[in-house]
Amino acid sequence: DSAWFGAACNIVVVLNLATMILGSRFQKYAEFLKALDHVFMVWYVFELTTKFVLHRQKLVCGQVSVVWWNWLDITIVVSGVIDMWLMPLILTLAGGSSDHNAPSMSVLRTLRLCRLFRILRFLRLLKVLLKSDLDWADSVQFQAIMSCVIAVNAVVMSLELDYPWTGWTWVENAFLVIYSFELAIRMKRQGFAFYYSLETIMWNYLDLVIVGGGIIDLWLMPLMRWYKSSILGQEVLSHSGGPSNFTSLLKMMRILRVLRLVRLLRAIRPLYRLLLGVIESLKAMQWVM
Repeated sequence: DSAWFGAACNIVVVLNLATMILGSRFQKYAEFLKALDHVFMVWYVFELTTKFVLHRQKLVCGQVSVVWWNWLDITIVVSGVIDMWLMPLILTLAGGSSDHNAPSMSVLRTLRLCRLFRILRFLRLLKVLLKSDLDWADSVQFQAIMSCVIAVNAVVMSLELDYPWTGWTWVENAFLVIYSFELAIRMKRQGFAFYYSLETIMWNYLDLVIVGGGIIDLWLMPLMRWYKSSILGQEVLSHSGGPSNFTSLLKMMRILRVLRLVRLLRAIRPLYRLLLGVIESLKAMQWVM
């Protein structure tokens, strides 16, 4: 129940979700990511075992608002053990036949559903967000860190155009994790005022569009490909071979990344005041015309 152990568990969840999302993009690292997935599962089993030893029956019995998170953890861990460890053992004992009419394939299709529970691991991060104190989100230090992140992201966006590199995808995902974390903190901190406060409503909805577009492009699309390939067993085609409307949507989501530069104007106050002055001067030009 210590803070450092909880922080370690949250870091493992974040890394596990990252490998799940990026696994569909980098097929050449499939074996390495699969090995990491087994390491993560060992950690989840260790975490659940230590909690059971500490809390005993209180782990699953008690106030529903408290123990239902433990039920969720148990469901995720048990489904992962079935999918990653028991399923290969069952297929091996069944003969490992590749015939689609073989009993082993029926077991494979049934136990593939267990992989869907991996997606629920992000709810553990939601638990931390709902229970934590977010007073530090309004501190000057946190705002300074976010300003530096936005500035670095602006530099990275310019470098992506001049220096092609496959690793830029990893960098973009790292920035998107930071932006999503910051947006979630602000939504939790401000509550319903996030959607109607006149002082920040424009910036809040702009951040929603930017982060939402990045999530669709970098996370949701790869997740859909992972679902088709891992759960449904379908062959996933490349972007270029997909429908034109899908390609257009994907391009539009990538264009939304440029809007991150607008956040830089908000982060740098002198530059933001300069922009407001230019806008006000343009309004005054109507009297001249």
